[in-house]
Amino acid sequence: MKRIITFFASLALLVPVQARELVTFPVAANNYQEYPENNLPDVSQAPKGYENFHIEHYGRHGSRWLIGTYRHDGAISYLHRGDSLAGGLTPRGKEVLAEVEEYLADLQGREGDLSPKGANQHRDIARRMAKNFPGIFRKGAYVNAHSTMIQRCIISMNNSILGLLSIQPQMNVEVNASESETFYMKNVTDKPAIKAEKDAMTMYFDDFRQKNRTDGKFLDKLFNDPQAAARVMDEDELAEWLYDIASNSVSTGDQSDIADLFSHEEIDRLWRLQNAKWFIRSGNTKLTNGLVPLRQRFLLRNIIESADTAMTSPNASANLRYGHESIVIPLVSLMELNDYGKRHDTLEELADTWRSYEIFPMGCNIQMVFARPAKKKNYTADDVIVKVLLNEHPVKLPVPFVNGDYVSWPALRNYYLEKIGNN
Repeated sequence: MKRIITFFASLALLVPVQARELVTFPVAANNYQEYPENNLPDVSQAPKGYENFHIEHYGRHGSRWLIGTYRHDGAISYLHRGDSLAGGLTPRGKEVLAEVEEYLADLQGREGDLSPKGANQHRDIARRMAKNFPGIFRKGAYVNAHSTMIQRCIISMNNSILGLLSIQPQMNVEVNASESETFYMKNVTDKPAIKAEKDAMTMYFDDFRQKNRTDGKFLDKLFNDPQAAARVMDEDELAEWLYDIASNSVSTGDQSDIADLFSHEEIDRLWRLQNAKWFIRSGNTKLTNGLVPLRQRFLLRNIIESADTAMTSPNASANLRYGHESIVIPLVSLMELNDYGKRHDTLEELADTWRSYEIFPMGCNIQMVFARPAKKKNYTADDVIVKVLLNEHPVKLPVPFVNGDYVSWPALRNYYLEKIGNN
């Protein structure tokens, strides 16, 4: 009887996963995946009678080396432990150990650094931006770029500027990275939201992780006696460390075949854990009392005020900001792009509709493209329309479209200001 009950309980747990397509690589790499440059739509044209004249932007740094060596150190330790205490490593296990050691050696002195691939991503994104919107990035245009104080973000910003100037070298460009702007570029002082996030990780994510543990089948490929190996290590930790190493491998080279250790079901499980973790850190949910997306209210207000200032000038202009995925993803939620501002209060079925990999690959970005009447010299803010691009794709917004992918700027502005209030 116990075996029958266990079977049906296991079957019940599988139903939500089987109801949708399993998530696999490359998108299973989640926030470590390469920026998707294929099949980008043509977003260059303003509606008839309008001209694009301004962009507000926030972008994540490009591909980087991993931050910290704990994954490599931990995986190497477990693999050695299994080799000595659990019947030894299989030939495949020895290959994985050697590969992890090689990644660790490559990481020395480079933790968190932007990779050459990351630099190229930002040059390419910027070149496309300049080619898509030549009326904005034109001779004499004003481009103001800001970065957080983190080196990989500053270098990403610099590569973006180089990309823009390669298309239009006769622009007025200013760059800046200052601690004075941390309050909106990377808000780390919102104590109620930080506490709510921390409490939710303890109360909800830890429980979700316990309910979604590995089946341990990947150990069969690593150890001659996988059952003995499971007794001398935390197999969930090992799976998560190897998954992260494999996921980030494309940031500095080709996709690691460490990913082949895992079945499609196991990769999907590992991604669902990451998806749930990022949702707690970013999404609209009662699990954090709805506080976490509002950490980006200062950034959204800065965007709005910067856009308002741009409208007082006849010049074309762009305000570019460079930071982190931990800012992009809650900003997407706060701005209610597509359905990512929708409230979810449980982690169990989250993966059906809230998929973080769609938001924050390396180099992810939000572009707000403003257009004004082309032949109306004395236009006002009421005449301005705007479209929003997430990773260069138009998105649905919380106010109605009025002309193609564009919405009324006053309508969107007022919606956001009412949402974030005066704080």
